Amino acid sequence: TMGSLVGMLSSCHEAAREEVKDAIAALAIRGDHETVQRLSSLTQRVDANEGARLAATATLARVCERGHSNAVEVLISNLSGPNSDALKAASAAAVGEVASKGDRRVVSAALSGLRSPDWNLRLSCIMALGAVCERGDKVAAAAALASTADADARVRSGAVWVV
Repeated sequence: TMGSLVGMLSSCHEAAREEVKDAIAALAIRGDHETVQRLSSLTQRVDANEGARLAATATLARVCERGHSNAVEVLISNLSGPNSDALKAASAAAVGEVASKGDRRVVSAALSGLRSPDWNLRLSCIMALGAVCERGDKVAAAAALASTADADARVRSGAVWVV
């Protein structure tokens, strides 16, 4: 069942994790409430290993419908909370795929992430801003413009894409 597949994410060996993620995404009906709830819960389980939380976050973005409020809340919480930079970056990337256009909660969380010393988190946040903000959004444009001067070339490149 879908529940047992989601459960496998937290216990399977790292090499098998990609296969489990792909199986969940292939079997899940986009927006399936039970799958979204289980994946959301796994992303927040601090007793789960980091790899399982990362896999659940990436899979959540693949099975969620855009604008799913519970998933957006969970991803924003993971982005803003006391998590590893890797989980925050994965959450930023996922929320960029899941949140509705113009969601100001995402904008606020992504702007905070731009202050991180971790280049991958900054890149994920600038890309989330580009995905969620409406064209002409002055806050996103200012953040993207400022990020074109980032110390990391990958962040600068992402910022140019957003501008």
